[in-house]
Amino acid sequence: MVVSPTDLRYHALNTTAAAVWGLLADGTTVDQVVEHLVSSFEVDESTCRRDVEACLQNFVSIGIATHTGE
Repeated sequence: MVVSPTDLRYHALNTTAAAVWGLLADGTTVDQVVEHLVSSFEVDESTCRRDVEACLQNFVSIGIATHTGE
């Protein structure tokens, strides 16, 4: 569960989103997140990368993350 700072709304994260959030909070790069998830779940790299990028876009759209352009 995370709270968006702009509107103080609670957002429940599913298992994958929580893993992405936790890994990024620890300073893990997006490439490392994808690598970790591919090794942890039955998912191919291209599907995983697409889903991670969608997850990150969702984080940005609800105001709990910003895009750094890296």
